[in-house]
Amino acid sequence: MLLRLQPGLSGFSRENWQSTIRGYAAAHPNYSDLVAWVGRETADITYSDFDGAFTRLLIDKGYLASETWADARPHYLIEVKTTTGSCSTPFFMSKYQYRRMQRNSNHDNDNLETVYVVFRVFNLGNDNIGLRILVDPESMRLQDQLSFTAESWSVVAAE
Repeated sequence: MLLRLQPGLSGFSRENWQSTIRGYAAAHPNYSDLVAWVGRETADITYSDFDGAFTRLLIDKGYLASETWADARPHYLIEVKTTTGSCSTPFFMSKYQYRRMQRNSNHDNDNLETVYVVFRVFNLGNDNIGLRILVDPESMRLQDQLSFTAESWSVVAAE
């Protein structure tokens, strides 16, 4: 999707896909030349918006406030969460993703260097595939726009 934006994003390529899962895509003929990502994963897709085009797009679509972000050139950490179900189907975040989401929140507008985003792709495999973009999900959590539920606990027996 990001590769197909017109005008394109400066410096954006398949190399921005830095997920460990990308090696599995090589099974598809369109991605047969794609090698597995071996670096440290920080997000599925990373992008430094040096010219501000992606930030302007998010401003134009109402995801970011112009008065705060117009001159910003942040680095984006984008997680992609997919489901064959509806948009309201729960998705899961690792504890590392959750911590990264909190660390990179822009809730008080004091962090304009990094933006954490979730691309929620739903109805996958159907004729009506949808996308919901969750910019700064930590702020959305604090404003009760997203509900987070702990699913697992680490338990250690007392000595």
